[in-house]
Amino acid sequence: MLIIIVLIFLLLCIRQKEHFGSKILDKCFTENVYNEFNEYSKKIEVKGGIVYITPTKYVPNIPMISWNGLFMNNLCVEPDERNIGLGTKLVKKVIEYGRDYGYDHIILQVKSVNYPAIHIYEKLGFVRYMEGRDKNHEYARVYVYYI
Repeated sequence: MLIIIVLIFLLLCIRQKEHFGSKILDKCFTENVYNEFNEYSKKIEVKGGIVYITPTKYVPNIPMISWNGLFMNNLCVEPDERNIGLGTKLVKKVIEYGRDYGYDHIILQVKSVNYPAIHIYEKLGFVRYMEGRDKNHEYARVYVYYI
């Protein structure tokens, strides 16, 4: 009986918080994830990195380019795994997913000072759509990739 109770408790704990086997990726997820539409999100991962994508129709407060887009958020790469192409690999997987499932575009928001991420996006063909302050009053850019 005790084993059953412990198993139920563990299952409930797992459902409450997603774990990636990494404190950095766990922290990135808990601090940055857009919880209000997380149930519609899909996680794309490689060893050492994760990114989330959500159909734009479920994401409030982003520019609506079309109803058939993907919102990419929470791109996180382990600090000791950076500068070896994992971020680029993750974004390429998002682009491939968008093509495979017939989406029109991918949209994202990035802090204006996040130069490594901006470099990846621009290198892969994302174009700056707009710039301004985000909901936390920090300068941010919105980028779009037209599929």
